Amino acid sequence: MNSIIKSKPQKMISTFLSTVMVASMLFGLPLDVDALEVWTPNDFTYSETDSTVITGFSESGSLKLETNKDLVLPSNNIEGNQITAIADKVFSKKGLTSVVIPEGIQKIGTQSFASNELTTVEFPSTVKYLGSGCFLNNKISSVGISKDAEDIEIVGMSFALNKIKSVDLPYSVKNLASNAFSKNPGMDDEAGVVYMYTTNPLHFNNSSIAESVSQKLKIIGWEPTHFTYEGSTVTGFSESGEEKLSRDKNLIIPKTNTDGQKITAIAPSAFAQKGLTSVEFPKGLDSLIIGGSSFIKNEISKVVIPEGVTKIDAYAFIDNKLKEVEIPSTVFMLGNSSFKDNQISSVNISEKVNKIQIDANVFASNNMKSLQIPISIEKLTKSAFLGNPGMDEDPGIVYMYTTNPKHFENSRIHHIDSNIDANKSTCQRMVLKEESDVRAVFADKILNKFVDYNTTKDILNLPEKVSLNLSNGEKSEVLVKWVNDEYDGTKPGDYVFWGEYNLPSGVVGEKPEVKIKVTVKDEGINQEEVEDWKAEDFTYLDDCITGLSNSGNTKALLNKKLVLPDKTLDGKTITKIGSNAFNAQIIFGDVTFSKEDVNSPSGFTSVRLPSGLEVIGESAFKHNNLNKLDFPEGVKKIEEFAFNGNKLNTLEIPDSVTELGTSVFGVNPISSLKLSKQLKEIPNGAFTRNTKLTSVEIPNGVTRIGEFAFSGCPLTNLIISKSVERIERSAFNYHKMESIDIPGNVKYIGESSFSGTSKCVTLKNLNLGNGIEEIAKNAFEIGFLKQVNIPNSIRVIDKEAFKKNTGSEPCDNTGGVVYLYTSNKAHLKLEESKYHKFIYKESSFKLTIKDFISLIGPNRYDVAVKASQQRWDSCDDVILLNNYNIIDTVRAVKISKTKDIPILLTSSKNIDLKTMGEIKRLKVKNIYIVGGKFSVSHKVEKSLQKSGYNVTRVSGICIK
Repeated sequence: MNSIIKSKPQKMISTFLSTVMVASMLFGLPLDVDALEVWTPNDFTYSETDSTVITGFSESGSLKLETNKDLVLPSNNIEGNQITAIADKVFSKKGLTSVVIPEGIQKIGTQSFASNELTTVEFPSTVKYLGSGCFLNNKISSVGISKDAEDIEIVGMSFALNKIKSVDLPYSVKNLASNAFSKNPGMDDEAGVVYMYTTNPLHFNNSSIAESVSQKLKIIGWEPTHFTYEGSTVTGFSESGEEKLSRDKNLIIPKTNTDGQKITAIAPSAFAQKGLTSVEFPKGLDSLIIGGSSFIKNEISKVVIPEGVTKIDAYAFIDNKLKEVEIPSTVFMLGNSSFKDNQISSVNISEKVNKIQIDANVFASNNMKSLQIPISIEKLTKSAFLGNPGMDEDPGIVYMYTTNPKHFENSRIHHIDSNIDANKSTCQRMVLKEESDVRAVFADKILNKFVDYNTTKDILNLPEKVSLNLSNGEKSEVLVKWVNDEYDGTKPGDYVFWGEYNLPSGVVGEKPEVKIKVTVKDEGINQEEVEDWKAEDFTYLDDCITGLSNSGNTKALLNKKLVLPDKTLDGKTITKIGSNAFNAQIIFGDVTFSKEDVNSPSGFTSVRLPSGLEVIGESAFKHNNLNKLDFPEGVKKIEEFAFNGNKLNTLEIPDSVTELGTSVFGVNPISSLKLSKQLKEIPNGAFTRNTKLTSVEIPNGVTRIGEFAFSGCPLTNLIISKSVERIERSAFNYHKMESIDIPGNVKYIGESSFSGTSKCVTLKNLNLGNGIEEIAKNAFEIGFLKQVNIPNSIRVIDKEAFKKNTGSEPCDNTGGVVYLYTSNKAHLKLEESKYHKFIYKESSFKLTIKDFISLIGPNRYDVAVKASQQRWDSCDDVILLNNYNIIDTVRAVKISKTKDIPILLTSSKNIDLKTMGEIKRLKVKNIYIVGGKFSVSHKVEKSLQKSGYNVTRVSGICIK
């Protein structure tokens, strides 16, 4: 006789519950499982013509609905096939308070969830069609549509009569009705109008994506389209940029213009008086000039100036709210008053700068007391730090500390006050001679030009003017005449044109060199006729190959299979490839960027590396089309961005490699990865956005996994070695792992290091080893976690570490409260959180009969199946044992608890039909038979193997 006796329900941690289930069913103890709490495929009905379409509740589902209004739709039907659609009106007027829609569902029918009590809804990346009124008349304030959804159709009144203010649209929308969001409260400053935020500017010119009196499109994210340009110079905001600025005062300058060309300058006054609160410049640029007065009179409190910025012109950041400034090594000039009138108390100038020039009043009227002066200074004016508080013991005087004795010697540009002791390494006051002459320091960089075969000189369309950067911080344009007497458009190759011009009035000294390289493409040669690569096709510096020679540049236009020589022209063994030596953007200039990829139409497709190679320099092969790499045995170091943005599919890094650089293999489609055993750390961004990488094993010896190291990789399997001590911020975020094991040697788990994504929530199980000490903010954000065993070693858990997980009890509309089980009473004193709750193990494991319900069946096979159905929707592994063998049961319980897998029963010679049916329902791949051949016969084992299962017999031992 089957029966369910209901009493006071109590949630337990899953692993312990599974163990108690098994013990209870085998030894006749009552069992606490609330069958009315978990939604299963049996709770729904399906279309007779298409069993992947849900048509409503079954009898058991209707009964369950009486006490459970939080609906979780199954991923698969009873036969195990993936659900694809929800039929019309099936869940309308059911009193539902929440719904979970799994990956795989493509269509949601007309009024499917209309007139319920839903407050939020999230859609998977697979959704294609949202039917008319599908969520009409609820209480929805938050709509989450996966950004990975493609060609989605949102039909009329889909979200009408709700509480929606705004919604983020995915990049790819096929159709959106004009009344999809009608009769919602809309934005506070525009009542009744729902803002539909998008990163796709094409949405604004698409008649299929309708705006109306109840809904408007709004662009988000700083994109190249938000700016105006003059060539590679950013000149200001576009119309869409001005609109975005009204919502976002934190400016991020784009790396390229709308044509994909790297920016080289910010025009004078481009962003003056715009109310900006922060500004960030792009990394990876070869040269960027921040023009005069470009950010004058804003509210900027933070500025990020990366390597690659070369000059900050006069008045660039005057009258803002900056408190600290870092000047990178590439900057050679800080113009007049460029940081005047801020709140700066800290200035850090890179010691690696090369003859930096600091003009008048650069840091005047700030809050400075002292700073470190780099070794190499070209010019430092006497008023550079005017109007600062200075040192407490020397008011008004900023101390400039230096390690260079020459700074205390008289020179052409400065002399020393007589009250300075030249034997000391500090300087109280430098009195500097102002330079009266204005010189032309250098000309703005002019990008190389590629022209088609047979292009004549008169239609080259070279620039008519060049911009000179003057020593007084100003810029001056001059007319230029381009000269090259050897140019022939019928002869492929490189031609350097030299610019002739006159200095502007009042400017003295030598003329800076002005030149442009023009490359004539060869369209008349067949690929078969292209010559092999030769040593003279490359340039060298000592034992380093630095790039392509003139002949190499010509050959590169057709021969994309790069073969590097082993020796230089003078016979030296090549040991290094220089920075940017074969960077496709620099060589070809036609690289463009999409949301997920790098497009390099002219990039190299393969490379043969020198046999004696030891070091591969920064960005050496960046943005090419390399799909495979064969490293020579002696490679020791691969520097930052060396192979970033290629097409690598498999990657094996030899054990000779001891050091990798930042983002070295980022943005590739790597699907198979083997790391060097000699690595000590995985650097920041090393493999970020490798969107096909599903499995990684961290080798023993690695102690640190850097920030964003594997961010954006859809990992389903991760093995962390016993040497790892720190996992930094966002190291594995956006993974797709269902279970994560972190050994106790890991002391620190960083912010968002294992955070999931609402596009594909996966994390169900988390095993933390004893020894872990700190778990940072959002470390395990977004998952299905309900409870976690916390090791006694834990000292710190951020209050938002487990935010947006399913939890064991309700929290808010973003998730529940995760139970953290501990046997360390000190954990009960840690900071409280609404997203997790510490439960002391001794109290949580005291169970009484009155707290349980019982599962009763006609036999033990049936009860075991029921227990499995209560706990697991699916499971790759299952334990099978003889229903009468008590000793084998002890082993089985140990394995079940360790691996969190169900136990099913069999006789010695035949498998019960219900047991076999449960194995199929769970979609089992691996079966562990516990016991010898007399407990479970070889006949049973062979039968299972013939059915396609991986069968392992466990006899006499316990799996750990």
